[in-house]
Amino acid sequence: MDIDTFANHITNLGKQDFDILCRIVLNDVLELCAFNVDGKNDGGTDFIDIASDGMRTKVAYQLTTQKTDIERKAYKDAQKAIAKLGANRFFFLTSYSLSEVDARKLEFTIEKELGIHTSVYPPKILAQYYPTSTC
Repeated sequence: MDIDTFANHITNLGKQDFDILCRIVLNDVLELCAFNVDGKNDGGTDFIDIASDGMRTKVAYQLTTQKTDIERKAYKDAQKAIAKLGANRFFFLTSYSLSEVDARKLEFTIEKELGIHTSVYPPKILAQYYPTSTC
C-alpha cells in the first residue's frame, strides 16, 4: 500500500483505531514509553511518556479524530497541557488531513504564542511510518 492510500485510510479511522495507530507510532517507531491517559481531567494530553528512570517526562501527546476546528483544538490543548501539566513539548496527532503548510503554520503559531516546542502529525506524516515506506 502506498503512503497516500494509507493516509486516506487513516482519515477514516474511528477514535479507538486511531488511538491504536498512534500508540504503535509512539511506542514502536519513536521508541517512547507512552501510556494512554485519555479521559476526564487528562490535562490536555492523551498519552504520557515515562523516562527510563520511571519519571514522567514533560511531553504532552494529544490525539484527535475531530474533523472541524482543528487549529483551535490544538491550540487549546497545548495551553491546557502547559497550564495543568507543565509540559515543555507538545505533539498533536490528528486523523484530519491537514496540508503540510497548515501543519507547519499551526506548529509555528503554538510555538511563537505559547513558547512550547510543537509537532503536528496529520495522516500523511503518520502514514510515513508504515513499515514498507522508506525514509
